[in-house]
Amino acid sequence: MPAYRLYRVGAGHVLGVVRDLIPREVSGETLRMPDDRDRDLRAAAAQRVRELQRHYDDLVPVEALRHGFSFRGRRVSFGSFYSGIFRPEMTGPAVLSLVTAAPKQGRPAPYEDAFDKQTGRFTYRFRDPQGPAAAAARAAEADHRALLAAHDLAVPVIDFRGIAAGQYAIVAPVFVAAVDPVARLIEMESGLPIADSSPAGLVSNEDMRRYATREALFRLHPTGSVRQSCVPTPPAVLSVGSARPRCSRPPIWSKTATI
Repeated sequence: MPAYRLYRVGAGHVLGVVRDLIPREVSGETLRMPDDRDRDLRAAAAQRVRELQRHYDDLVPVEALRHGFSFRGRRVSFGSFYSGIFRPEMTGPAVLSLVTAAPKQGRPAPYEDAFDKQTGRFTYRFRDPQGPAAAAARAAEADHRALLAAHDLAVPVIDFRGIAAGQYAIVAPVFVAAVDPVARLIEMESGLPIADSSPAGLVSNEDMRRYATREALFRLHPTGSVRQSCVPTPPAVLSVGSARPRCSRPPIWSKTATI
């Protein structure tokens, strides 16, 4: 049985922070599993992300990401890339994608999204309201509930990490492994791109996710420096099997990485 560290969040909401990601019970209440449409939508989003990663050698221009993906005859967005936490209306209660903005020269990062060497996980900070109005506070609370739902339901999430202006490296799928409401952050682990995005749900074990997380970390920071990105192909002509853009850099991902 997993060990719980219980926190109380808000009025009577108890959240368990656990090591594993198996669907579980909290305070005697069985958590609701995502429905078929939610699973299918996440699978379609993950497939499109993999296509874009292959096409752009892992460093994807935001112009291509803004086109979103197709699901059951409709276009679904990956998010605005201005708001860090995104949950489309067609999905369930959990977040679909997260965005960390690229660092700007001479300016501190607005949020300390990082990699925690002690836990071996990526961290993502809760976002602040976009203004003093009550509506902004409610929107931020809704975003935070979507993060908690991703943890409770153990659903795959897409993590867009800004590498340079208008250029994103993508870590997918990631799973919210723990939530710390006191520090206002979540901890995330990478999963297996195909197996953990299937209808079977999360199938990888902790060792597999630890390895996948460290491989994702290497892809994000192979040399500790930002490389020049690919010259992007116009998104309108991007399709599966089309020619890749010419790159002035090696790909940021390497199978020969020593982890």
